[in-house]
Amino acid sequence: MTANPFRPPKAGLSSEESPAFWQVYAFAAVPLLLSLGLLVASIIGNWHWWSERLFETDLLLSITSRRVIEVLPACVAVLLYVQWQRERYAIVRYPSIALLLTAFSLLYGAGVLGLAGAVWYGVRVSMLPVSLLGDDLLPLIALMPLWPILRFARSRAERYRSAEELATPGMQVELAVALCVTAILVKVLEYFFILQLQHYNGYGQLFVGVLCGAVVWAASRRYLAARVSRFPVRRILLCAMVIVLLCGSVAALCSWGVWQLLIDSGNNRLMEWVLPATAIGLLLLHWPVTRLCLRWCFPAEAPAQSSPR
Repeated sequence: MTANPFRPPKAGLSSEESPAFWQVYAFAAVPLLLSLGLLVASIIGNWHWWSERLFETDLLLSITSRRVIEVLPACVAVLLYVQWQRERYAIVRYPSIALLLTAFSLLYGAGVLGLAGAVWYGVRVSMLPVSLLGDDLLPLIALMPLWPILRFARSRAERYRSAEELATPGMQVELAVALCVTAILVKVLEYFFILQLQHYNGYGQLFVGVLCGAVVWAASRRYLAARVSRFPVRRILLCAMVIVLLCGSVAALCSWGVWQLLIDSGNNRLMEWVLPATAIGLLLLHWPVTRLCLRWCFPAEAPAQSSPR
């Protein structure tokens, strides 16, 4: 049977219609889901202890938030790496995605258990670097098995046919910047409270990080062009670090100023509106700083006002 000559040619597969993007986020979700799964398994395994404390909201929120803070950098590292691999080898979608995710989950889980054993041994024999780094090695633990898995899968992956189809939606870059800001900020807050020997509950730091990341994402929405030529991992990381550095520096100065105001005035009621106003101001500061950093780090991409989505 001959082909219909009047049938229009099939259009090339666009990256927005491709399942490649949900595959990227599926890989990035593996560390988070596995960590929460291990937490549930730990609760079930120690039910005799948890049965009396399961409804202690503060305890459960604190442990869950700490787990999320621990694995968030690993999730972001996986996201950036898979996206970079997808672009470098012009991959539309990976085949047998369920098998790849299962293999990654098993290998990453084995790495997490090995890291936990190394930290436990380091604490017992006073190997301070191993016991202190611990969770900070999770991004490396996640990337080590991911490299051979993607290398094996890319030989059978479906490829793009042209460079135009490979262009990345600007929304993906904007979201990556916001996720990087959140991951960096929650780790900075974690280190700050640990070094200050203050109580570290986790959910407060996670709430601040997610809230600031949401403001960054809202500020960057529709700022870049609808489609950018590539997914610039280095510039995404640079933009996120500059945002955290600038906003963190202003936050440190404001904290010092509020502290001096409290000492000089001695009026505790004054702090009832100074502290909330300062916190809201620092949160809103992320908006202009984000726009400024996007202009610095992505000068080649025209703002979305000149290229609407």
